[in-house]
Amino acid sequence: MSQTPPNSGWQGGPQGPGQPWNGPQQGQQPGYQGGQPQQGFGQNGPQQNFGQNGPQQNFGQRPPQGQGFGQQSGPQQGFGQQGPQQGFGQNGPQQGFGQNGPQQGFGQQNGPQQGPQNFGQQNGPQSYGQQDFGQQGGAPTQQKSKAKYIIAGVVALALIAAGIGVGMFFFKGSTPAAAKGLPADVAFAFEVNLAPANADKLALKGIIDKYPSLKTDEDFGGDYKQALWNVLAKESPDMPDYSEVEPWLGDSFAMGIVGTTSEDMNDENNYVMAVETTDKGKAEAFIKAEAEDMKVQFIDNLMVVTEASSTIDVADIKKASLADSDQYKADMAKIGDSSLASAWFGPAMIDAAIEQAEDTSGFDASGIDTQTMKGTHGAMGLKVSENKLSMQYAVQTPNAPEASSDDVAAFAKDLSGDALLVAALGTNDDMFEQYWKLAESQDAAESLAQFGITGPQDLKALIGKKVGLTVGVDGESPVVGAKLETEDAAKQKQILDKIAEAVGSSPEFPLTVGQDGDNGLVAFGQDTDAITNPGSKLGDLDGFKQVVDGKAAGLLYINIEGLKSQPFYEDMIGSVGDEFSEVLDPITAIGMVANPSADHYQEGALQVTFK
Repeated sequence: MSQTPPNSGWQGGPQGPGQPWNGPQQGQQPGYQGGQPQQGFGQNGPQQNFGQNGPQQNFGQRPPQGQGFGQQSGPQQGFGQQGPQQGFGQNGPQQGFGQNGPQQGFGQQNGPQQGPQNFGQQNGPQSYGQQDFGQQGGAPTQQKSKAKYIIAGVVALALIAAGIGVGMFFFKGSTPAAAKGLPADVAFAFEVNLAPANADKLALKGIIDKYPSLKTDEDFGGDYKQALWNVLAKESPDMPDYSEVEPWLGDSFAMGIVGTTSEDMNDENNYVMAVETTDKGKAEAFIKAEAEDMKVQFIDNLMVVTEASSTIDVADIKKASLADSDQYKADMAKIGDSSLASAWFGPAMIDAAIEQAEDTSGFDASGIDTQTMKGTHGAMGLKVSENKLSMQYAVQTPNAPEASSDDVAAFAKDLSGDALLVAALGTNDDMFEQYWKLAESQDAAESLAQFGITGPQDLKALIGKKVGLTVGVDGESPVVGAKLETEDAAKQKQILDKIAEAVGSSPEFPLTVGQDGDNGLVAFGQDTDAITNPGSKLGDLDGFKQVVDGKAAGLLYINIEGLKSQPFYEDMIGSVGDEFSEVLDPITAIGMVANPSADHYQEGALQVTFK
């Protein structure tokens, strides 16, 4: 792999922060752990997580030599995620930490294919751009057409352009023009905005220029499409010259997948592309000359491209397009406009994932409330500003209970600024009910009873209404701290005392517990006093202020600058390769916030800052 940062997933490196953080992956599939729905820090609903094991999904991951565009040696998703999770700890789709679960997605290889596969996938039905970006296994295919990977290349522009290696879907806010060329019943849609505002062009160029292998001589303020095209061409030598598409390529591109089952979504005949054109004649001539197996239809200035054998017809799209869908418009309105690209997934995506997970041989779905997760849908969008990329999302789980929890942004500011990773969460009663059901299903209730935990109220007393977790390093030893703000300090102390008695004191396992007022304290590799009186505070860090800049019912902060200052950093870089170093070098911090909102929505943003 050449020294390029823009892989949506980082290959050959640790999975967090490395594997992509892909927003709704293949429709945000449910993540499972131990036979129960995992809720970002334990709440109800499908979730997205960090550093998980299991098949995962992503867009735009950089393949090893010979693999298809957008692949890795195993399907992966968002910071190594599995299952769609939005947010932290609230009911509805959520983001969690460390969950395992089957997933479905684009870009999978050598793993269970639970949904439509990505551009250039392997060992499964092929999708647009597959035959030209290279495959693994079997004889190489003959390159007979450029058109498919040209369209795939347009999609990849947004992925390559971000160049930050956090594996996001890149999304645009308002209803895209090309969405008018997609059927209303698509399960998934992805759109690229090729004509953003001038300020956004300059901001994106400033970020791309931080990566030497991506930097181009073109002025983004001049011909933005050509500049991005040339960024992509650096990574794909077989890309045609921009002059071949410049005469007809418009300002919007969209791709959709129609279907209600995984089988449908793996069928190329259900894939549809809509490309805004400036010259319909030249656009049609180009496709027909380069791809005899593709069907071209038009809706005004939108060129609709499908497989020749596809039954998707523009007459039906004119009657009901995605742009006319109330559900789609409501989700897109939540994320706003002025973004580089957008993605939307409908209820069929989640429902198909659940159905396949339940049908998977050997998968135990007992105890999982799949009815709650059904019907989940949402949108995500990537926005750019000076030295910062922000991916905003909004996901609705109609069957989940309404959720609420306290704002933890101020609570988190008092945690250690020396930590490399910080997570904070506001809890609610539903969370503890789910925790307890999980404990009972895993026969853990009896073990918890020895500490005086006999039901959800005891869990609530111990964990509290606000939770803060910090993870750092002292030399080669991990340093972990947890701060638990409770409303029942007396009960919390009883439980902590029993935990302390059971753990004892051992140099081999330096765990200590304590209490400071209403805050329970758990420390590993440090004293509890370091939690209440840290040497530096998170709220004083510029990176934290930039990526956590508002209300947060749940948040995650990754201190990239702190990571770079660690003695082991150089050794780590040496072991994983220069490309990993190039990805991280311009980044200063990564943060995410999540908040429940009305009508069973989860809303939030992932933000990455650059020096």
